[in-house]
Amino acid sequence: MEPEQERYRPIPARRRVLIALLAVATAAGVTWSLTRKSGVVREAARHPHDVPACVAGQTEGCVGSMTTLIAPPAASAASR
Repeated sequence: MEPEQERYRPIPARRRVLIALLAVATAAGVTWSLTRKSGVVREAARHPHDVPACVAGQTEGCVGSMTTLIAPPAASAASR
């Protein structure tokens, strides 16, 4: 005995409009949240006006930082 198949019922026009409105509202909300100006993050990224940028050789008391790089020693030539 074959299982009984339900008849296809198309989605009513009101429900299609509701789905479309929800999709547009979701896309607008995501776009707004990604592009809005966030005061805390934007202000933290700005350099203070009264602190000068680092000059050559300066390691403290300036904007920016010294970063230590860990790297393996240079490899010797394959043939001598």
